[in-house]
Amino acid sequence: MLRVFAGFVLAFALTATASFAQQTVAVSGTVRDASGGVLRGATVNVVVADQVVATVTTGENGRYAAQVASGVPFQIRTQLEGFAEQAIDVAGSSAPVTRDIALP
Repeated sequence: MLRVFAGFVLAFALTATASFAQQTVAVSGTVRDASGGVLRGATVNVVVADQVVATVTTGENGRYAAQVASGVPFQIRTQLEGFAEQAIDVAGSSAPVTRDIALP
């Protein structure tokens, strides 16, 4: 009887933990310069409520990819030496978000 009860408690705890876990969505895109050339090495910060929740660096192809909590409004802040910083506000989404960014 004790084993059955312990098994029930463990199953309930695992189910409760999974149901309270925050779902995330992918945020991705390409960082380019004003002429359309891809920018390698740009820093992309995903910011929620003035807190950086993800930081990634663009690859050889200028692409970035990060995760953000589903349904939460956020900002994408992008910077690279020699370019002006760019900030883009994004409404919360439950679907993947693609935002290409041009640095002036």
